[in-house]
Amino acid sequence: MSTRGSHDSAAGLFITNVDVVDGLGTPARRRDVLVVDGRIAAVAEPGDASSPATGDAGLRVVDGGGRVLAPGFIDVHAHDDAAVLTDPTMLCKTSQGVTTVVLGNCGIGLAPHSAALGRQLAGELAAVLGYAIAQQPTGYGDYLRLLHESPSALNRAGLVPHGALRLAAMGDAARAADEAEIDAMCDLLTAALEAGAVGMSTGLVYHPGRYAQTRELQRLCEILAAQGAVYASHIRDEGARVLESISEVLALGRSTGCQVHVSHLKATGLDGIDRMRSALDDIHAAAEAGVSVTFDVYPYTSGSTALEPALRAATSSATYPRAVRVISAPDLRELEGRYLADLAEEWGTTQEQAVALIAERDDSVTAVIEMMSPDTVAAALASPLAMIGSDGLPNPRGRTHPRMFGTFPRVLGRYVRPEGSLDLVDVIRRMTSLPAQRFGLLDRGTIQVGGCADLVLFDPATVRDRATHDEPDLLADGIEMVIVNGAVTVERQTPSAALAGDVLVRRP
Repeated sequence: MSTRGSHDSAAGLFITNVDVVDGLGTPARRRDVLVVDGRIAAVAEPGDASSPATGDAGLRVVDGGGRVLAPGFIDVHAHDDAAVLTDPTMLCKTSQGVTTVVLGNCGIGLAPHSAALGRQLAGELAAVLGYAIAQQPTGYGDYLRLLHESPSALNRAGLVPHGALRLAAMGDAARAADEAEIDAMCDLLTAALEAGAVGMSTGLVYHPGRYAQTRELQRLCEILAAQGAVYASHIRDEGARVLESISEVLALGRSTGCQVHVSHLKATGLDGIDRMRSALDDIHAAAEAGVSVTFDVYPYTSGSTALEPALRAATSSATYPRAVRVISAPDLRELEGRYLADLAEEWGTTQEQAVALIAERDDSVTAVIEMMSPDTVAAALASPLAMIGSDGLPNPRGRTHPRMFGTFPRVLGRYVRPEGSLDLVDVIRRMTSLPAQRFGLLDRGTIQVGGCADLVLFDPATVRDRATHDEPDLLADGIEMVIVNGAVTVERQTPSAALAGDVLVRRP
């Protein structure tokens, strides 16, 4: 099932003179591609007699100039749950070549929840998800309805946020769930999956997910396994206890048969590379033993979250000196760009006390945390089980992490070229068909006849990210054209009027 927004539809597109990387791991081949009615109608050798005449009425011809044509990229770890309802063009993602986002990550999202919590959640979620929305959904089906009613340049798929399940079933309680409350969560999860969710996410470092115990997660994963849906987890610790935390996810996959996915895999701290190697060994060994496991990663050594959990993450992982830097403080602009350690020293407080003082005046402050070594990031990116997720936090009121605008071009420009540590064909597979298969997104992630025409045309010699911490919204170089369901959505980094994105649901 899907619904589609408005198109700028011509009769179709004929994209010629391109190196097609089909998303399946096939080596690049020079091909012509015909798109008709939002789908790929033909993939042919140049000059093939079956290619359409370039004078066909309404058929736009695009000369790719020898550039790469790939399936549109799938951002498997997005926090755009509210942004896609408010920002139709989503240029932060489409400008990277992203044609599909997976929402509801880290146990955080807009639904389901108790109607009694609506006003409270509206404020809290606006701080986390960046945008306030006029209508607060209650059931997960209500959220999907809002997506259907909100045309977008992107395709959107959603995970059920475990934190929202807890809030709906047991309010704001900071404790383990009892059996009746677990039953209620299971019923809500089942309803959300039937409505079209592609799986469930947890945020086991955040309130209220951190209070979930094994019994609760086991019951929920049994439902996911029965439905063929994914369990994606922001694990309990990414520092000293990262191996133990990954073990919990793998054990759930092993005991329930559920597909498991580790969100933004990282091993933080100055000595993180050894833990990352061990984590990858454990994940690969579990996969070889039959556990269905994958993970996502972003290509930056720094992360970003709200100020208080940022300090907690830095403290628990014994990370870099002066690790936490305020990136956005809409009501305290003078703090933006300042390191928390410097503020604490200036105010004569501990960093924990500085966080409390800031929160009294602005509870929507976000921070960047320097967390990892470059070697740690590179090791995670090199795994054949790794997908790419931006993990960006939308922030229309201020600055955000550069990954919001730069993630996918950064992988292509810095890890495929010039170092050459990653293979372009395999990286495209892990940006496209692998996540499409993982999240049950039918007819996405490949360039095959009959498939949906989500495509990105880019120059592999010039593609690169430009966004920085000081200028996080700079658009990337080298992304020439982005096509969503056959409609040209972005061309030379200029958005079109097309809002052709679908609402996608899981197809096992």
